[in-house]
Amino acid sequence: MVPCDSHGLQLLIDDILSIPYYKEIHHRITQIITTFQSSPKQLSILQEKQKSIYGNTSALILSVIIR
Repeated sequence: MVPCDSHGLQLLIDDILSIPYYKEIHHRITQIITTFQSSPKQLSILQEKQKSIYGNTSALILSVIIR
């Protein structure tokens, strides 16, 4: 039997996010990502900046807690 590594990782992340410091950081990051996702013009400006600095873009993806 192979243990479920992804479930263990989800539990670890959930434990980390229960620490107030990391919970606040996660909340702020979620607000930033939500703002960019709801503003296509600002998101395109961010992507242009990413391309000029890094040569490519990185997607902004929200994390979700899975039971």
